[in-house]
Amino acid sequence: MAEQTSTGTFQNVYKFNGKELDAESGLYYYGARYYDPRSSVWLSVDPLAEKYAHQTPYCYVGNRPINVIDPHGEDEWEVGGNGRVKWIRESKKHTLYKVDDSGKRTGESLTMMKRDLFDQLSARPDGISVADGDNRSQKNMTEAFTFLADHTDVEWRMDRYKTEKGEERYSLGSNHSLGDGPGGSKTSPSAEQMGHSGESVIAFVHSHRGDYIDYDGMISSMGWVLQPDGKHVQLRGDSYSKNSESSNLKNALYYTYFPKSGKLLLVRGAKIPAFIRNINGNYKRFFFGTLNSR
Repeated sequence: MAEQTSTGTFQNVYKFNGKELDAESGLYYYGARYYDPRSSVWLSVDPLAEKYAHQTPYCYVGNRPINVIDPHGEDEWEVGGNGRVKWIRESKKHTLYKVDDSGKRTGESLTMMKRDLFDQLSARPDGISVADGDNRSQKNMTEAFTFLADHTDVEWRMDRYKTEKGEERYSLGSNHSLGDGPGGSKTSPSAEQMGHSGESVIAFVHSHRGDYIDYDGMISSMGWVLQPDGKHVQLRGDSYSKNSESSNLKNALYYTYFPKSGKLLLVRGAKIPAFIRNINGNYKRFFFGTLNSR
């Protein structure tokens, strides 16, 4: 009689309350929103909170999970010029729509297979918006960064970083600054504001909004100011930040993306920024092995 053995293991993704555990984010997927088991709270408020004003918008089915369920996955979002991602209604696809100042959809949209990135970005109606995921999230993070940088009026930042355990992760965020930085400039969040240290960053890119099309204009926004003699002098901005003695980004590859021109430049500290390539709205053009592992 032949004996059959197996060393394989069964990975059950349905865990707490029979809900699916999303390995990328470490969150439980409940359909309408995600649950964070680390802090024991929902990632966002109940999409129908206004209908149930008598109870907290952070509870699930009125705190009666034994005899009540919520089977629907509300999954349509909108984003305006300020970069705030807002859940709108239930749909058959997980789609983010761009809207103008009057709230009318402009025709630009981004659809994803999974909703967790949109849920994370819409979790904080005020303050910094941040999404985080493991190495498998890099495509979605890059695609979302490109779409949001191209279609909103604020700066966005995407980091590739390494945890203390050596795990590579990705994060995407915006502080929704509309001109409150030095000299009225727009700013992007720091690594610390996005939940990790600057020293942990392997590479990152942030966007510069504005009518920067020619090379002089782009590098001027990065800190290299054109002088009357035709030379550029480093005075402020990205290059100064990387080159300063107190910088915790000295070892990180630091890029700046210009949505208006579609160009990607490398910040080189004391050296003048270098042109890398044209992106022109194609997120796949970011995949050249430094901002990602591909």
